[in-house]
Amino acid sequence: MDSPAARKSESDSGSRSDNKKGLLPVYLWTLSYVKPYLGLLALVVLSLALVSAVELAIPKFFQFFIDSVIPGTSQSSFLGMVIFFVALLAALLAGQAGFNVFQRQLQERASRDLQLSIFKQIRKLGFAYYERNPVGETLAFLNTEVASIQNLYRQSFPSLLNGLLFSILSVAVMLSTSLHLSMVVLPSFLLYYLFGPALEKKASLEGKKLAALRIEENRKVYDSVSSLTEVRAYGAESWDSQRYLDKVEEHNRGMIRTYWFAYWRGTNRRLSYYIGAIVIFFTDTI
Repeated sequence: MDSPAARKSESDSGSRSDNKKGLLPVYLWTLSYVKPYLGLLALVVLSLALVSAVELAIPKFFQFFIDSVIPGTSQSSFLGMVIFFVALLAALLAGQAGFNVFQRQLQERASRDLQLSIFKQIRKLGFAYYERNPVGETLAFLNTEVASIQNLYRQSFPSLLNGLLFSILSVAVMLSTSLHLSMVVLPSFLLYYLFGPALEKKASLEGKKLAALRIEENRKVYDSVSSLTEVRAYGAESWDSQRYLDKVEEHNRGMIRTYWFAYWRGTNRRLSYYIGAIVIFFTDTI
């Protein structure tokens, strides 16, 4: 017969595997609200591609301008390059403005549809749901979890697209400029993956725990306010206050852990950049 500890360990491992398997469907479900707005998504991608291309073209423009146009005596070439640079700036501003407009429309419409579907689902659950689950937990869910999902539309998804497009264009430009330098620099940036994935995972887990602690704190606030009359009747103000302060302390410790791993994650990322820059400097010097 299995011991209770063994059964608990098996249940914990099973729940962890279920959580891992359930992440992808959750991401696909949240992104499904973008599907009705594929036209806006295409405009966001095009505007990001335009901005990334112009940002990478500006240094190449100055390189050509300094090396080829300034030493020459052709006034028409000089004026043509100035006009071309003004056109680049206009394209950059237009791409940034278009991205802000299209991305704002996409995130607000997807967030609106998400909130509407959640409210409809809560209404379908009926009173039986509220009898089994505290109202404070539902309010905390709407306040934290929905805001986290909305953050996916507002920051994470656009940042992913921006970083992906910029990385692809950057690698293409770097390979076309100097294959030897690219072979030296790319391994330096890949040093990030020695510790990066572990730190990213730990920071994400701590962030998830912090969200759960925030929900518990908000639920305790609601429970304390709703039971204020009973607490006063029994003279348990100190006891109830201490329970709330314990929740606040747990939340603060979780926030410290989250920021700790988040800062180490950023440190590891910046360190890989700095190592790559040092390698470029010494390679160019040699």
